[in-house]
Amino acid sequence: MNNFSRLVAALFAVTLLIACGGSDVSADDLATVEVSAEVDPGGGLNVSVETTNFTVVTASDEGAADGEGFYQLLIDGQPFQRFYNDDILVAGVGTGEVDVAVVLVNATGEPYAPNGEAITAATSLDVPEHDHEAGDHSH
Repeated sequence: MNNFSRLVAALFAVTLLIACGGSDVSADDLATVEVSAEVDPGGGLNVSVETTNFTVVTASDEGAADGEGFYQLLIDGQPFQRFYNDDILVAGVGTGEVDVAVVLVNATGEPYAPNGEAITAATSLDVPEHDHEAGDHSH
C-alpha cells in the first residue's frame, strides 16, 4: 500500500470513528477546506489552508460551537500537529513522496463532522533531501 492509499484509509477510518449526532447543516452552510503544500527552500514544508464557513479558535474543554475549531495536520496518514493559522512552516517531515492532509476539528479536538463525515483535504508532493550546504538560508 503506497503512502497516498494509507492516507485515504486513515481519513476513511477517522470518518468511521465519528459519532453521529448534532444537527445537519445545509450544503450552503457546510464548512469546506482546501490544503496546499510546497517545499520551503530553507527546509520543511509551507502548508496553506483555506476554509469557508469555519472559524479558527483555540482548543477548549468547554464545548464546541458549530463552525468553530482548529486544524489537525496529518503527514503520511499520521497525526502530526494541530495548528491555528492558515499558513504554517512544518519541519521534521521525511523525504520522498509525502502526503499532507488537514482535518477540521472542533474546539474539543474531535473531527468536525456536522453531517456525520469529517471535513478534510489532502495533497501529495515530492520532498527532496535538504542540502544544508546550499547557503540558501541561515540557522
